[in-house]
Amino acid sequence: MATMEPEKTTLLNAFTWVLYEKFTPAFASVDKLVNKRAITEAQPGQPVECWVEVAFEHDSKRYRFKRLCRAYNNGGIEHSKSELYPYVAGDDGRWTLSQQLPEDIIGRILPETLYQYFFFDGERIERIVRYDKKAEIAEATKELC
Repeated sequence: MATMEPEKTTLLNAFTWVLYEKFTPAFASVDKLVNKRAITEAQPGQPVECWVEVAFEHDSKRYRFKRLCRAYNNGGIEHSKSELYPYVAGDDGRWTLSQQLPEDIIGRILPETLYQYFFFDGERIERIVRYDKKAEIAEATKELC
């Protein structure tokens, strides 16, 4: 059985969807999250789940974020609102659901105004380095200080 390597854009969309619920322009539709064949083969009302998990370490703490959405075949394809679950590893290595809002944790580590400078589509890099973006970049980086 052959395994497939994910494309760079797929990984980019996985990171940005989990952390910010955003996509690249090439993948701008939530309808593409869940395989349409899986939805059409599901029993009416039975959810087909889609999720992405990202784990990382920041300031000696380990985090894991899981974003989940469900699609349903109710005579037409319907999608639920996505849910974001933040987990933190304790000193014993066990993962527990954080009591902090996930947006607060993410905002402290990499604010939404900056994610586009860390996660970007290589084919569109010229938009980031344009001279007229200089002030926007300077303003966004103030949040890290």
